[in-house]
Amino acid sequence: FFGGNNNLGWLQLAQIPLLELDQGASLEIQEVIYVGKRGDVAAITDQLLRNTQTVSGRVNDPDSALHIDFSDGTPLTHLRPNTDGSFTFKAPVGQYSARLVGSAGRESISEFEVTSQTLSLGLLSLAGAATVALPRGEPMRLVFIGRDGTDNPNFIDTFTGSSVIEEDGENFRPESPQIFLAGLPGDVEEIKLQAGAYRVYATRGPEYSLEITDIEIKVGESYNLDIAVPQQVLSTPGFIASDLHVHAGQSFDNTFSETERVRTFVAEHGEVMVSSEHDMPVDFAPLIGKMGADEMITSIAAAEVTSLLSTELNPYTAGHTNFFPYHPSPLEYRRGMVNNENRRLRDIMHDVRQIAPNVLVQLNHPRQSDRLSGELPDNWREIIDAGDYFDHMGPAGHPYQADKPLHSEPNNVLLEADAQTGVRDLDFDLIEVINSGGPDHESRLRAVREDWLSLVKQGERKVATANSDSHTSARQVAVPRTMVSVVGDSVASFSEAEFVGSLRAGNAYGTTGPMIEIDLSGKHMGETFSGERGQLKMKISSADWISVDLLKVQVNGETISEYALADQAINELLIPISFSKDSFVTIEASGPITQAYRDVYPDISPYAFTNAIFVDYDGDGKWQAPGL
Repeated sequence: FFGGNNNLGWLQLAQIPLLELDQGASLEIQEVIYVGKRGDVAAITDQLLRNTQTVSGRVNDPDSALHIDFSDGTPLTHLRPNTDGSFTFKAPVGQYSARLVGSAGRESISEFEVTSQTLSLGLLSLAGAATVALPRGEPMRLVFIGRDGTDNPNFIDTFTGSSVIEEDGENFRPESPQIFLAGLPGDVEEIKLQAGAYRVYATRGPEYSLEITDIEIKVGESYNLDIAVPQQVLSTPGFIASDLHVHAGQSFDNTFSETERVRTFVAEHGEVMVSSEHDMPVDFAPLIGKMGADEMITSIAAAEVTSLLSTELNPYTAGHTNFFPYHPSPLEYRRGMVNNENRRLRDIMHDVRQIAPNVLVQLNHPRQSDRLSGELPDNWREIIDAGDYFDHMGPAGHPYQADKPLHSEPNNVLLEADAQTGVRDLDFDLIEVINSGGPDHESRLRAVREDWLSLVKQGERKVATANSDSHTSARQVAVPRTMVSVVGDSVASFSEAEFVGSLRAGNAYGTTGPMIEIDLSGKHMGETFSGERGQLKMKISSADWISVDLLKVQVNGETISEYALADQAINELLIPISFSKDSFVTIEASGPITQAYRDVYPDISPYAFTNAIFVDYDGDGKWQAPGL
């Protein structure tokens, strides 16, 4: 209607919905791709504005960025200075502000006007900051918390002010007051801080001590951070720490580099890292070896199926599901990722198992929260999120009902076997009970745990896991973690086959801090005890900065006894337990959130759960599910 010519722009694109196109008609849209020589916006806008005026200047800190806005706040461009601090950019005639942004939250704003003449802005300056040299040669995570009115620092590069992460319709960069050190070349050597008072924590995960120091910072001065190296205070014999849901920069919703992801995993004393890049098998092993971290961590190649397309066959998609071990095929489309759009979960699982017969399938974050668990709100259809499978169950378009039998509606859709393959949507191996972070962490945990118990009660022996679903450095990696039972419980003696077999059997527990040892008269998680009564032996351990004060013992998902735990590193209990039918036993351990724990692990709380030990009450060699 307007502006009809060969140059397509926003005006023409905005008119597309108004065009009356006959069915079968096609609309051709032309695109022009501009390639810049630098990684900033000005590398492109300078080409678009080549006939406008040149603005130049210099900054006193080359490690900064310059945002150029019109006087009404509308952005024009963004640029990074050269290594000597010089810069140039193109701008039309008009009134502008130059916002110079640097590390340690420093910012300065200058107003200027572009006329028909070339303009020099002279020297633009940022206020000074203190320099803090960090420890070298030891793995640890450093967390800086502002005290006495000092803001927490933000060590994520926010010079662009935006990211691929979206919240409330806007792309933003989450803030993070932490630095990850792997004790390897490439670690950050120094940081900038604003003047103020800070508490600094040094941690290496829940099996290590938490070291603390307070510092006072003045502008323009240099400091050496004097803090003790975290020491291992807990022993977890027979178990290895794994995170089965780890993201890095190869996922479409992530800009966090693969190198930094390895560094963060080492810093948190994770041992087995399972990659979870969206719709792309990835193997971190070559990078781990190249960085020299292969004596500290190992990895398993994997992919997270992330169906996004709503179709008539599958209006709510197949959710998010992790497959491992699943090795990439570099010369194939998406490195060998199977087609998952417009397909049910059962079809995807079948196809992947044809490629990788020994693969484990983990249902990732089946719930967003507990809002669609239990009694449903009137608007439940409007709040379904396609990524959370038990909130919609794919073609069912209805949340899973944990209090209803699997053979009843709507749950029975999970039991529908494909006529040719025999695979059901329910035929995954693992279910992610703990998926960390965010305001819905606790409610999501409660809801998914009820889902898991509902399945086990009905004879579906799924294995519960705990993972970080880490994306940016603001999201903690390797905590929550799944502790998997292996004979070779070190990276040096790691066997992928043993790890996968033990996890498939259910000899694992999930934790955000407390460590557990459990057996029922010698039988461990995933195994079957035979008899009417036995001795339940439990050992609950935690570092002194992780408080654990309550233990719950459950039979068939129902708590039969609670125990107050002493304020000490190790609590050991031996209790007699009797059964009246075939059953299963689980335990939970939890504690209050101390200030130190909150500072180190925001959004989660001290908690651990075990997988089931099964009970063959009558000794007939067959385990009968207790039912709902």
